Amino acid sequence: KGYPVAAYPAYNTLVKQLRGKTFITPLQDGPTNFAYLFGNSATHEYTVVYWREPNSRAQAAGTSSMLLRIPDGKHARDTDIMGNSAPLELFSGLLALDFKQEPAYVSFSASAQPVSLPSPVCWQPPRWIHPGTPVRGTFQLQNPFPFALTITFTTAGLNLKSGSTPKITLAPGEKREVAWILNLPDTGASRKRHLSLDYQLHPLNRHGRLSQTVHQATFLQGPDFTGQPQYLLESEKDVVNFNKFVPQRKHLTWQGPDDLSARLWLAIDEHKLKIRAEVHDDIHHCQSAPPEIWKSDSIQVGLCSAGEKGFWELGAALREQKTLTWIWSHPAGKHHVSRNSAITATIRRAGKITSYLIELDLTALG
Repeated sequence: KGYPVAAYPAYNTLVKQLRGKTFITPLQDGPTNFAYLFGNSATHEYTVVYWREPNSRAQAAGTSSMLLRIPDGKHARDTDIMGNSAPLELFSGLLALDFKQEPAYVSFSASAQPVSLPSPVCWQPPRWIHPGTPVRGTFQLQNPFPFALTITFTTAGLNLKSGSTPKITLAPGEKREVAWILNLPDTGASRKRHLSLDYQLHPLNRHGRLSQTVHQATFLQGPDFTGQPQYLLESEKDVVNFNKFVPQRKHLTWQGPDDLSARLWLAIDEHKLKIRAEVHDDIHHCQSAPPEIWKSDSIQVGLCSAGEKGFWELGAALREQKTLTWIWSHPAGKHHVSRNSAITATIRRAGKITSYLIELDLTALG
């Protein structure tokens, strides 16, 4: 009724860009960046459709740029989702693309099928960080061009161990590994952070971003539950709510700390990981028997170790004043570990408070 509909020009752009071409192969297939090649072998015309999904839950490290080798390529055009087009510059048959959240198309002629090359900048970031502690990692840098390539890092707080300058110049064909340190401020109790590093490529006049979702780690100092709890459940942001938009189940929606809240401490004692939790719950409900205690009021613990395939998933619950435990998941090769040797628990209910004391035998868990 007179209002513009964005889907129409977007669909029109898709049809124009891919008309007469068939799907050939994925150039990048997630988990964050996506690029797919279409082409016509008779006319040697190709189109790459590419985009980025920054909200992906994938944990793998990602870069926001892609490099294409286009045989005998001389010209290329980049077209956005609305059909706006602009020329792109090729450097010795190489084309650098910056992934965007909205799909875009790059079209070109080539004597043979283009090939996706590794990014000039790759990294190995950590999966875990401790608030206030510098983050360390390495860059793998390479220059596939026949001319010198200068990489300038623009992220504040980044120090390169190769020198104080955030600018590195690589000779044609050179590869180099550079260690880096990133000073991250302590931003509070957020359990996940999005770690990103920005860089620019000269003379390509291109920029990129390396990104990684990292988890907040806690250092365990000793066998006693001292100080403030390491984890809190006390606000809506701490709760995963599957019932909020389901009218028939709206009565199950979290109503606030008096409905459910928790404080949790961690400690380490010899070869045991100790967990203490004080859960405030107006009604304690547990009618399930193992292995289905997860369906009732309970605590579940996930535990993984570097180099292992798979992870531990263990838990405990209080049913009719009896403590129940269970193991739902084992790492590969650890199915022989018995529940009694791996997890012990003591659970008490007093008033509206359920107190948990759980010990995981790290020797038994391997």
